[in-house]
Amino acid sequence: MPIREWPGSALLAEFPSNPALGDELCGATRLLQDRAAGGVCHVVLDFMNVDFVDSSHLSSLLRFRQLVQHHGGRLFLCSLGPAVGRMLTKAGLDGMLEIKPNRFDALAAVQTGDLRGGVK
Repeated sequence: MPIREWPGSALLAEFPSNPALGDELCGATRLLQDRAAGGVCHVVLDFMNVDFVDSSHLSSLLRFRQLVQHHGGRLFLCSLGPAVGRMLTKAGLDGMLEIKPNRFDALAAVQTGDLRGGVK
């Protein structure tokens, strides 16, 4: 998974098509821990190439969210396709996660300090 450091204390991670989400988050976890040692780090996960998530993916995602919050950051999801959005809604997670329509809105929220909770 390509992970880029973004100005404003953020990491932008782009998932490949049909990722093994748990495996992909391991790389992001290592980078987050390294980056968080220097201060707060927010993470944007771009789901543009992801067509499907299941309960194990959601579990991995929630564990990753806890880690980001532990380091004082916020986790943003963006570019959710219809199936992924429906799965988050069915699981009741759409109200718990910070969701933005695209990576630009998510990164803008980090850079402007618009870090309010809830779905956007």
